[in-house]
Amino acid sequence: MDVWSAGLIFAELLLRKPLLQGKDYVHQLRLIVKLLGKPDPKDLKCISSREARDAIDRFTYPGTDFSSLFPDTQDDAVDLLRKMLHFNFNKRCSVEDALQHKYLSELHDKKTEPMARRKFDSSFEKEFTDGKIKKSKLQKLMFDQCLVFSYELAMLDKDFVRASRSAASKSSASRR
Repeated sequence: MDVWSAGLIFAELLLRKPLLQGKDYVHQLRLIVKLLGKPDPKDLKCISSREARDAIDRFTYPGTDFSSLFPDTQDDAVDLLRKMLHFNFNKRCSVEDALQHKYLSELHDKKTEPMARRKFDSSFEKEFTDGKIKKSKLQKLMFDQCLVFSYELAMLDKDFVRASRSAASKSSASRR
């Protein structure tokens, strides 16, 4: 799970508005640095893109006081946000840490929060070397993913599932 994204969604729920609305990637980086402050050189190394590192290194923002940004928010919620929105992904809290955090502790029940048995396999992305994916392929991947998480959908009509997969395959073949 992407703790950064979950942290942004959490912040937006608290604010009742978007937190980081960048107009382009440089503006987005500027907003992140304004929020978190200029990262130290060790944290900057976690970014693989040299262009992004150089852009961030030029910013000199001290960061925003989360308590001021979220003035009517419980201290525990602000603390959890700080831990979820750390610049360096290696220093962000894990999902497990977030669920065990004091702010979420009364909702946390380890028995009802299963852990993934294996790491997410993103190897399918390697076939998209140009960064583009055909609409029909994306539709098929999305449909298949829905089936994985929806037993009810898969059981509704097996003929429908077969027909949908067949149509997606034919559509994909005709667009090649």
